[in-house]
Amino acid sequence: MAKYVREEGEVEILKELVEGVRDGRRVPGILIITDRRVVLQVPKKTPALRWLLGPALSRMAAPLEMTHQIDRGDFAAVEAGRRRMMSFHNKGDGYGHISFAVYSQTSFEVWQQRMHQWAAGTLSAAPIPTAKLVE
Repeated sequence: MAKYVREEGEVEILKELVEGVRDGRRVPGILIITDRRVVLQVPKKTPALRWLLGPALSRMAAPLEMTHQIDRGDFAAVEAGRRRMMSFHNKGDGYGHISFAVYSQTSFEVWQQRMHQWAAGTLSAAPIPTAKLVE
């Protein structure tokens, strides 16, 4: 799998901790929305770490790798599943179809609104709060 690297001029709008699916199991991951794509990262498979630390600790200690990405122009929909699961789909068919599932503590309605705004180009990063000087 590929490593996630921001492209020249690409802006991260949102990063959220989620659970992805790897080998039929839920694993901790990060969903990143940039101004160009949505990216899922989950821990890399590392047999040596698994042998050394065991399955649970090896997932937490492993470096993250990008398992899926959908470009904004190719994004089709986010759909609700059961038990806080959501699946993201692109517009492709057959071998060109990309979809992936995540489990999130954020409600489906919030994700649906975010992704609608993102696809329309109106989702933006939250402004950085202004600091006040204390005398």
